[in-house]
Amino acid sequence: MSPLHAHSGTELTLFPAIHQANGTACKLLLQIMRALAVARQDSGVLARADVFSLGVVAGLLQQPFESLIARCPGQNLSKRKAAFLRLQRIRNFISYSTHPEINVTALAAMANYSVWHFIRVYDSVFGETPYAHISRCRVDRARKMLEVSEECVSDVALSVGFENRATLTRALKKRYGVSPLQIRQGRAAVCLP
Repeated sequence: MSPLHAHSGTELTLFPAIHQANGTACKLLLQIMRALAVARQDSGVLARADVFSLGVVAGLLQQPFESLIARCPGQNLSKRKAAFLRLQRIRNFISYSTHPEINVTALAAMANYSVWHFIRVYDSVFGETPYAHISRCRVDRARKMLEVSEECVSDVALSVGFENRATLTRALKKRYGVSPLQIRQGRAAVCLP
């Protein structure tokens, strides 16, 4: 049985995440929505479709979490799932936080771990430390800002949490192999007729 399924076999655990939906998942979910539109009056069909759609979502979109859950600390599946849920919540917070000063000590407290244990568990589950994930998210956010805004590079660097323009430039070169100016020139080339 999949670790995403609870011991009863019908109850599912869904973990918060933003997924890149593949074509198969989109087609199945579209078929479910069409069936629901046709069978609006039949409550039995609606209940079965609801369980089926949860199964599709858990099976297709959350399948990659199985290996991550297996790497979580805990003596049984429910404890590993609880640990993964805490870590996934922190990962989502890091990914979508616009606060430039993300503190690993505060993240560890949110996950109910000591700082040392949090860093070790996070790295063993996700394959990167929280610091590396924070840095990667900052660089990605800076690149998006450079692509769409007219703010100067120094302001972009400060707004995403880098100390200065030079630090952002080094990080962009390391991650993408381009400078902020090249990102802006690339955007301008795309906008030209």
